[in-house]
Amino acid sequence: MNIASLKFRERTINLFLSRFLQVLKGEYRRFLKFSIVGGSGIVVNLAVVWLGNELIFSALKDSLKTSLSYFLGIIISIFTNFVLNDIWTWSDKRQGGIQGFFLRMGKYYVVSAVAGVIQFLISNGLATLSRIYFFKDELQVPVLWKLIFALAGIAVGIMINFFMNHFWTFKK
Repeated sequence: MNIASLKFRERTINLFLSRFLQVLKGEYRRFLKFSIVGGSGIVVNLAVVWLGNELIFSALKDSLKTSLSYFLGIIISIFTNFVLNDIWTWSDKRQGGIQGFFLRMGKYYVVSAVAGVIQFLISNGLATLSRIYFFKDELQVPVLWKLIFALAGIAVGIMINFFMNHFWTFKK
């Protein structure tokens, strides 16, 4: 990676952050609602993961029931987050009746997938880099660092999610 490439990335990140802060300045209440909905999504996700492991998929092999529970938790929490954001966070931008609802929902799932992949890449990338440069002699990265890296990925994911949903999914 050369200097020009690094400077381009730095400019791109700075441009994104400054634009995000501009939007947030005028939309802080909407961002607060979005964050509250996201918190409820965490509760829904964890409840579904628990139900999946303990009840729905309990007869399956542990690794399979866990994977299916994670998948179901993600799908259901994205749906509940979409419905709450549609009704509450961006209620002033709803249009198009039932067809508009399904179009927004499809866009919301696309945005969630993009943000999720970026969140994963950041969290996993930081863990990999720390393993290479800071924890060479250790067998694994300490769990506290993994949580910090997850939070870094989540922070970027939240910004991307809000920005894309604000300007694409719920664009009036």
